[in-house]
Amino acid sequence: MFLRLVLGMFAALVLVGMAAADVPQLINYQGMLKSGGSAVTTPTTVIFAIWTDPTTGDSLWSEQKMITPNADGFFNTMLGSISPIPDSAFAGADVYLSIKIESDPEMSPRAQLTSVPFSYVANSADAITDGGGWTDDGAVVRLDNNTDEVGVGTVSPDAKLHVEAAQMHAGRFTSSVGTSDSAVFTADYVGGGDVDAVAIHGRSRPNDFWGIGGRFEGNYLGLEAIAHPGGTDPSYAYAGAVATAWGGNARNFGLRAFAGDCAQATAVYANATNSTEFAIGVEGAVNVDTSNSASGVMGHSVSASTFNYGVSGIGIGALSTWNYGVYGEAHSCTNGNIGVGGWAKDHTGWKRGVYGNASGNGDNYGVYGVATDASGTNNYGVYGEASGGSVNWAGKFVGDVDVTGTLSKSAGSFKIDHPLDPGNKYLQHSFVESPDMMNVYNGNVQTDETGRAVVTLPDYFDALNKDYRYQLTVIGAFAQAIVEQEVQGNQFVIATDQPNVKVSWQVTGVRNDPYAKANRIQIEINKPAHEQNKYLYPELHGLGAERAIHKSIEVPENAYIGKIIQREEKSIKQPSKASQ
Repeated sequence: MFLRLVLGMFAALVLVGMAAADVPQLINYQGMLKSGGSAVTTPTTVIFAIWTDPTTGDSLWSEQKMITPNADGFFNTMLGSISPIPDSAFAGADVYLSIKIESDPEMSPRAQLTSVPFSYVANSADAITDGGGWTDDGAVVRLDNNTDEVGVGTVSPDAKLHVEAAQMHAGRFTSSVGTSDSAVFTADYVGGGDVDAVAIHGRSRPNDFWGIGGRFEGNYLGLEAIAHPGGTDPSYAYAGAVATAWGGNARNFGLRAFAGDCAQATAVYANATNSTEFAIGVEGAVNVDTSNSASGVMGHSVSASTFNYGVSGIGIGALSTWNYGVYGEAHSCTNGNIGVGGWAKDHTGWKRGVYGNASGNGDNYGVYGVATDASGTNNYGVYGEASGGSVNWAGKFVGDVDVTGTLSKSAGSFKIDHPLDPGNKYLQHSFVESPDMMNVYNGNVQTDETGRAVVTLPDYFDALNKDYRYQLTVIGAFAQAIVEQEVQGNQFVIATDQPNVKVSWQVTGVRNDPYAKANRIQIEINKPAHEQNKYLYPELHGLGAERAIHKSIEVPENAYIGKIIQREEKSIKQPSKASQ
């Protein structure tokens, strides 16, 4: 009689809540018997055996059983119910099950036994109660021996618990308890000493450039990091989170954040509160020895938006003395220090390297500049330079300009729409220059029947001026005119040798107010040492630009930003939505 086992499978171990030493050494085995294509339903003798080799080898266990299939040929039996399976049967790496039905030859091939049959060895009494420092008090199974280690998937653990797995997750923890203090997984360092102990360390370093050390997901916060400073040393910098990237020959980001698919996306948000001295939302520092550019904080905005802001800052604080949307500070560089630098380029329209806009109640300053340092050679509150265009304005003001101080210039003029052709021309006149700080007053007057006229000047004239100068011109007749009485009490007297003569007059005075007396224009001055042999306009003297007093301030473009703009955005790997 030739019988065929159509289907065979192992079910789970039979563990019925007994004590560990009483766990039955049974394996649930199911199958189907057929003969000539028809189901076998009569009692049939089957011999099961466990071997060390898939074809020959040593027999580790065998058992002959009488199987009674159901009407469809299916049967279920407990291996080990007649001859218990010894623990030693699963001591080796690989073992195989053979099946022999009635007088037929042994079925081929033998079936390799995998995890289910092997797993019951770990539940044997010897494994739980005796060796390895394990203790079972009926409620908790624990490893009391500090020298022992637990290895899952490895025979050489290098930690108290070492898990190795060739699957997606080496370990998984779940919990259904949710409170403000609950955590599915908790790691605490409870030691002491002056060490930076790490509670959780994640590492992912494949052979290529991919690898994420840790990933955290949350409906509200993906990651919350809190620092509890334990010291008072002001030289220490305590941080809720520290991100570091080093090595390689490409780009390193200490912290890289992505945000999107929402109404308002903020990749990095920092909030500093409750500070007794000062608070900083985001602080960037660069300490490198490189000839290239270095940015403590860098912003990069590339999109189809109406406005793109590489860095956008907002300062809001009703109780603050000062609010800074963006604050920059630079020092300790021998070549040049720039607190806030702006660079606008690569656009066919207008460009603004730095743009300031102020509005609201009180005094508003779109751009406010202050330069104060007694050790400085020259201090410039605001410095502007323009070159290379068809029109070059170092500064352009649309509106009134108020200067508190002395205005120095190489030339001056007014510029208006031409009265005769305002749509197509401008009209320009030069300023009147003088070595003195001179005020000019003029007008026309007619002498009376006696040939005299009193000219009344502004009531502040005497207080403002000194060193008066006079000019008289008669109009409409040949006559003589003199200043009969000089300025006294803000007026002077003109006399003519004929009555009723029209006289055009001009009086000048040198300013004598406190500011003018303290800040007289020095007509000829020696150039300071650092400006000697240099010129305001070296090209007008046939000299090169290297002899210019005000050399062009070459602020280098941030080369790194240029590289980012030129690099395709796809090179910056973002987390896929599938992983989210």
